[in-house]
Amino acid sequence: MRTGTAAAFVVTLLLAAPGIAAGANLPPAKVSLQQAFRRIDAELASPPPARKAELDIRNMVKGHSFQCRFLLASRWLPALMLKKQYPFVAQLSKREILVIPHRTRIIQQLLALRVEALLGMGKPKKAMVCAKELFNFCTMRDTARALALVARCLASAAPDAAGAIRRFKREEIAGAALPISGYPALGCPILAAVKAGDGAYARRAWGITGQSYSDLFDRGNLLLLAGRPREAMACFNAAYLVAGNYGQVVRAAGRIAACIKAEDGTIGRANAWARGAGQ
Repeated sequence: MRTGTAAAFVVTLLLAAPGIAAGANLPPAKVSLQQAFRRIDAELASPPPARKAELDIRNMVKGHSFQCRFLLASRWLPALMLKKQYPFVAQLSKREILVIPHRTRIIQQLLALRVEALLGMGKPKKAMVCAKELFNFCTMRDTARALALVARCLASAAPDAAGAIRRFKREEIAGAALPISGYPALGCPILAAVKAGDGAYARRAWGITGQSYSDLFDRGNLLLLAGRPREAMACFNAAYLVAGNYGQVVRAAGRIAACIKAEDGTIGRANAWARGAGQ
């Protein structure tokens, strides 16, 4: 079962306000999104530090267009990473995660970029916290990439990097086995020692007070990012019950598996649950 996927669609919105148009030099006339996108791409192709592109990207994402945020995660921020604009990538990726709690796939991309940016800035401990957030949050099919990023952070942050990575691999391999009935799931002490979770995610989560499927889903995603998997689980269980179609059921079920994974720090029990749920 695929979880957290987002369907691409064509945006025909025209940006009339100069503050939303991509670039301060553009006239206040209507400018299509595709024209603005091409302008940003051209600016990103210029030599570093690409400050003009950064300004235009900031202005563009204020338009709250899904297509803008898809390009932000898949094209614009990766291009800025190549230019080693790490502080900009780290800051903007965090800001955008708070704005789009329902976009599971894009959030994963932004979290991975934030980890890479923090490593590039020489902040491996902060990168490790973000890598654990990604492990907690990601879909089951994307867990391998999250674990690889955790290992990279260990290589930079741990005093005995080689030994820490060996222990981490052993713990994750042992925890990937299906749990034996009546026995607790095997956890990952190395991950458990990392105190992940950001107060900004929790504050944003508790600002969403509705009980609709979308409200419950958004709140659950933010609580998962905040390092509160049990509270997130309650949201996704409720979302599962009020789901109005099969697609919503599938998405909620995938998020429940992510909560189990986040609780254990390993995937064995989450895989067992996913199999029982028919995923």
